Amino acid sequence: FNCETVPENFTYAVRSFNPTHIILVDSALLNQKPGTVKLVSPEKIGGITVSTHTLPLTFLVKYFEEFIGAKTVLVAIQPKNVDFGFGLTFEVEKTLRNLVKVLVNIFRNYG
Repeated sequence: FNCETVPENFTYAVRSFNPTHIILVDSALLNQKPGTVKLVSPEKIGGITVSTHTLPLTFLVKYFEEFIGAKTVLVAIQPKNVDFGFGLTFEVEKTLRNLVKVLVNIFRNYG
């Protein structure tokens, strides 16, 4: 789902899939080079800054884990620019394309 700035609006759609695992992909201020990826466990999500959401991601993760029963992780990507309406930069788009390739490969080979 491309949830943009309101992932909480998609909880029903996510719930309808009845997932066992959820991978959230979002930009986060990691103080790294743009496009840098970091896998963040649920207990560490509160320690990173995500600037564009109305609700903290910790709330969303708690919902997914408690009400859906899905294990949830965050794949955080360092943005180049976090100005509202700026869109994805080349660095982040490149990282996302590579991330999709890796995830597709994992799911194909490991179910």
